[in-house]
Amino acid sequence: MVEKIGVIFFLVIGLLVISSCDQSSQEGLGVSPKVLDFEFLEDYPQEDLSEDEEFQVGLKVFNELPVKAEFDLCIKGDRSAYYGGVPVAEDCISEYVDEAYEGSGGTIIPSEKIVYFPSEMATYSYHDLDDSVGDVSIRAEMTFSINSLSSVDVCILDNPNLQEDIDCDADEILGNSRIQQKAFPLVVSKIEKDIKRIAGSSKIDLKIYLDKASTGGIIREEDSQFDLIDVHVFLSGTPAEFVCKKREGRVVFMEGDPIECTADLEFDESPIIYKDNLNINLGYKYKSVKSKKIVFNIDWWEDQ
Repeated sequence: MVEKIGVIFFLVIGLLVISSCDQSSQEGLGVSPKVLDFEFLEDYPQEDLSEDEEFQVGLKVFNELPVKAEFDLCIKGDRSAYYGGVPVAEDCISEYVDEAYEGSGGTIIPSEKIVYFPSEMATYSYHDLDDSVGDVSIRAEMTFSINSLSSVDVCILDNPNLQEDIDCDADEILGNSRIQQKAFPLVVSKIEKDIKRIAGSSKIDLKIYLDKASTGGIIREEDSQFDLIDVHVFLSGTPAEFVCKKREGRVVFMEGDPIECTADLEFDESPIIYKDNLNINLGYKYKSVKSKKIVFNIDWWEDQ
C-alpha cells in the first residue's frame, strides 16, 4: 500500500513538472528579431585574381523581414585608384527586396535578390601590379531604415489602491508573448508598467526592454558615442504624453538596459478602471557589413 502511494505521488509530481514545462514554453513563445542581410556569392570574385583578369562582385541579399525592404548597398576596395579594380571611393546602388514569406509548418522563408557590381554587364580588373601588391580587401555595407510598431493591452486605473478589489494591477510585467509585433532587428522583449498616485494625480512609468538581432547594428550618428533610436509611446484611448529619457535628442539603445518613459494620466471621471492599448513606435537605421580578401596571383621572373 505504501509503495502504491509512493508511485502515485511521483506520477503526480511528474505530471505537474511536465505541465509546468509546457506552460513555461508556451509563455516563452514570442517574436524573435529578424534582419535584412547579405553575403558574397561564391567566386564573385574568386579568392585569387591575376593581373588584368576581369571580375564582378556578386552579393546575395536575403530578407527575413515581414515587409518589402528598400536598401542601399555599397562596396569599396582598399587599393589606390592607380591599380584600377574596386574603387576606394565606393560604388553604391539603391534597391529593394520583397518581404519574407511563410512556408510549410509556419517556417519563415527569406526573399532573395542577387546584386552585381559594377553591374550585370560590366566588370572590374586590376592592372599595373608589382611584387609589393599582394592582396586587396573588398568591403560591402548595406544600410536600411526601420519603422516598427508594437502594441499590448495594459490595465489603466486612476488609483492604485483600488487594485485589490478587481482584476487590474497598477504594476504589470508584460512579456514578449503578450506583445503584438512583427519581427524586425529590434523587438520589444518585455515591458514593466507601474501606475503611481502622486500629489493627487496618477502617473504611469514604463521600462521597455528590447532584443536586438545577433547580426548587424544600429547606425550611429557622426561624433556620437551611443546607438540612438527614435521612440514614440502612446495610449490609444487615454490622454497621456509620454516623455522618454533621451541623450542628444534621441533615446539611447543599449542591450540589457531598459528605455524609461513616463506620463501623467488624464481622466474625465473618477474612479476609472479599464484596459487600453499601449503602443511603442521605434525608428532607426540599421546596417550590415561584410568583407572579402582577394589574393593577387602573379608570377614574377627574375632576369637571368
